[in-house]
Amino acid sequence: MFKTSKQWEPQKLSMVESMPGRPWHALPAKDFIDYAGINMFSGLNEKEVQARLAKFGPNQLGEVKQETFWKVFLEEIREPMILLLLVTGLLYSVWGKLSDALTIFLVILILVGVEVFNEYRAKKAIAGLSKLAEPTASVRRSEREVEVPVENIVPGDIVFVQAGRRVPADARLIEGYSLEVDEASLTGESMPVDKNAELVLPEKTALAERSNMLFAGTTITRGRGAAIVVATGMQTELGHVAQLVQTVKTPRTSLQQTMRDLTRWLVWFALGFSVLIPALGVLLSGQPIQQMLLTGLSLAFAVIPEEMPIIITMVLALGAYRLSQQQAIIKRLQAVETLGSVTTIATDKTGTLTENRMEVKQLYPEALERHLLEMGVLCNSAHQQGNTFTGDPLEIALLRKAHAAGLDVDAVRRTVSLHDEFTFDTTRKRMSVVFKHDELYWVVVKGAPEAVLMQCTQHLVEGREQLFSETERGSALEIASHLAGEGLRVIALAEKTVASDHLSQDEAESQLIFVGFMGVADPPRPEVKAAMAVCRAAGIRPVMITGDHPLTARVIAEQVGLN
Repeated sequence: MFKTSKQWEPQKLSMVESMPGRPWHALPAKDFIDYAGINMFSGLNEKEVQARLAKFGPNQLGEVKQETFWKVFLEEIREPMILLLLVTGLLYSVWGKLSDALTIFLVILILVGVEVFNEYRAKKAIAGLSKLAEPTASVRRSEREVEVPVENIVPGDIVFVQAGRRVPADARLIEGYSLEVDEASLTGESMPVDKNAELVLPEKTALAERSNMLFAGTTITRGRGAAIVVATGMQTELGHVAQLVQTVKTPRTSLQQTMRDLTRWLVWFALGFSVLIPALGVLLSGQPIQQMLLTGLSLAFAVIPEEMPIIITMVLALGAYRLSQQQAIIKRLQAVETLGSVTTIATDKTGTLTENRMEVKQLYPEALERHLLEMGVLCNSAHQQGNTFTGDPLEIALLRKAHAAGLDVDAVRRTVSLHDEFTFDTTRKRMSVVFKHDELYWVVVKGAPEAVLMQCTQHLVEGREQLFSETERGSALEIASHLAGEGLRVIALAEKTVASDHLSQDEAESQLIFVGFMGVADPPRPEVKAAMAVCRAAGIRPVMITGDHPLTARVIAEQVGLN
């Protein structure tokens, strides 16, 4: 029996009632299947699906509760100044002129109307940013593999994933073949994560290190696999993030707090007039009490700068409109005022300062550039259709670089015939392909420098093969370290030509000829450097937050002017 450090032993589940929130990454895949009570051959039947849909609900993130006109109205009238205006309007509607009462109510409606209008426009724009799931997913049900709407997926479903598709729900991986996942939407890291169904991890393993789990909203970049859903909708990790965002209570801004304090003083001052004047009129002059009350309220109304909220709201709305012309979405008007009070900006690196895409920045040695690019094109699982690339971001970067250098990717691939392929895995840290070329077999290997160089016995020097000594191997590793110090991810490429067509993986990846390196990086956004200068000119201090190596972070900081 498998046990964690806390002796956690899940009970066998008949309806997978306790699947969401459990540390399923800490259980072997076979034991997980047994405990979950899933038939891998048949999957769930329609009756089970309907029962679980009723229990867990549809697989979708909860909609943000829409703020109605009346909700915003009630929030507005809680302000002291608005409350006093409302009371004044009600008294005027009873004892005074109807036109005066309508004027006061009109002021209140204008304040609320402007706020509602701006929030409505922002929500329409934000609604287009919230679609993270594909419309359908492939699952096994009643012994058949079928496509179903993502919202109908339930805990216990067996889902099939492959390159290019988005993960529909949190799931425990049970089968994986060269599987890599882009988890940038959840962790912020641009590099894909290798997944392995056979791993058994400690119960307290961090989310970003759960290599035997798939998470909703992430994208498969390479390989294929099968997984059992353990959480859907708001029970997923993405759902937890969405829930935190929805439940955060927006604090009052400095301007709001200052206005609130000012209006309190003004309200007390106005109330003093509205009580003192009627009292003096009734007690000293014998004036009618109703006339004196209206006179006092009129004076209070004159004391209160009721146009101040309108002016401030209109100014903030104008600021929001001008920001929208710069492609910025303002959900609440208070954000405009808060933006004006910012002194420090803490920004993520991946996808914010950088483009969240890989790009080949350097080739070594330059004399073999074309040969390196051809090898990068051939030892590659990514595909190009017109201007669209699909596959692993690093391999897409190799295709883009070859295309930019004038190589016809399809033409290069047509010159050889694929004979065999040994896909990348985290143990070997390399992949290799075998091509038939001119009655011989050409092996091309790509991977981490240390993993490739240790398999090389020769290297190319001015186009000629020479013995690869330990000293030269050390020099090559130093070059790789230097490139890494410049913020690049270094890929080594090697090759060999053999006569035999029966090569095992070990035979294909031994006795290699080292060719060179490729340095790949996530390039900074071109507009970031100017934005940093604008921030500094405005007295704002930008700070970069990243989990990258300090050398990589330093290089990016220098490139975007963050130093």
